Amino acid sequence: MTSSSKAPRGSLLRRSKASGCDLPSPTEAGFAKAGGREPRGNPPLADRPCEARSEASERAKNAIFTRRSQSGAKAGHPCGKPQGLLAKKGNLPRILDCDQLRDILPQRSPHLMVDRVLIQTQHQAVGIKNITMDEPCFQGHFPGYPVLPGVLMLETMIQTGGVLINQTVDLPAKMALLLSIDKAKFRRPVFPGDQLSTNVELLQLRHGIARLQATAVVRNEPVGQAIFTIGLREDFLHRLRPTGFKSSAAAGHFSPAHPPTMDIHGIMKIIPHRYPFLMVDAILSQSGNHIIALKNVSGNEPFFNGHFPQHQVMPGTLLVEAMAQAGAVFVLSLPRHQGKIAYFMSVQTARFRHPVRPGDQLILDIELVSNRLHGGRGIGLIHVDKIKVAEAHFAFVIADPLPGQASTADSTNSRG
Repeated sequence: MTSSSKAPRGSLLRRSKASGCDLPSPTEAGFAKAGGREPRGNPPLADRPCEARSEASERAKNAIFTRRSQSGAKAGHPCGKPQGLLAKKGNLPRILDCDQLRDILPQRSPHLMVDRVLIQTQHQAVGIKNITMDEPCFQGHFPGYPVLPGVLMLETMIQTGGVLINQTVDLPAKMALLLSIDKAKFRRPVFPGDQLSTNVELLQLRHGIARLQATAVVRNEPVGQAIFTIGLREDFLHRLRPTGFKSSAAAGHFSPAHPPTMDIHGIMKIIPHRYPFLMVDAILSQSGNHIIALKNVSGNEPFFNGHFPQHQVMPGTLLVEAMAQAGAVFVLSLPRHQGKIAYFMSVQTARFRHPVRPGDQLILDIELVSNRLHGGRGIGLIHVDKIKVAEAHFAFVIADPLPGQASTADSTNSRG
């Protein structure tokens, strides 16, 4: 069906309402023949029903992505295909179950943090994760008071975003790596029995780099949010090759060979983290507003069974967790904070610059830039050899422990 250029404004809407039929599709109305422009006889967007307005808005948004991808194609970028954002495998919306997710994601148990994904549009998806006491992380976070680690909430968001990119973007098959996290906030604890729902939106895709934002909710109450960037890499395996056999000094004059000032037994007296979620092995130095810690990375660690089984890489979210735990050891060992608990509240920025592999020794260099009675902020750097592999700016709040948490450590507790 086509419209005359002399048709009065709103006539198509009145005819549709009078006949009780749906508005014609864009193809029927001559949208394709007009080269992407609506025929002049169509009613203005404001005069159309809600359904027509939402469809037109969706077409306009997808056209923006298409133009961006076409401009990228001229420069030879891998994301620059004329299709732009493209639903590759069937119509939308659609639901992906656990079997389909295993074909899409490289993560496996115990690091597969999404159970089902709904692809709503070409740039929006919802992932759900059922939180159960059988999750391995609750053995170490925390015994006696199980709380989902905030970094695993981030993993649910990131993995849902990976599924969205895989299902809607027409790109060559590549390995996806987490490049950055920004403006992450943890608003309230998530416990066994909760169902974590993450709403993810693709904001931008250029030069093989996708930027997404996510919000996590439990029972319609926001529990977390973040913006993150995923890079699609072809040279992934080359980047995994070790650059050296022995570690050397990285953070100042400290190296893994430096005698520790606190061993694992002292650390476990300060923070309640336990296997398999204790990410600090020793403290090498602690003075002023500065702490330097050590984390040995071994192929026997459980998270390598799921990230990734074929090419083992330490998750970027756990690098953030290691920095947070080192900072917790520092803060909660101060006399004025004894008997308190440190809550990991936000990650302002985090950058992941190089993969961490079994055999690496991490030097965690944490500086406390603000330390008040009820909270503060820290800056963390991680080096392997002389290579900076990650950095983060994070914030925490200090409070009295809950009754169920008081027995999880000899003196002080922390949540990361």
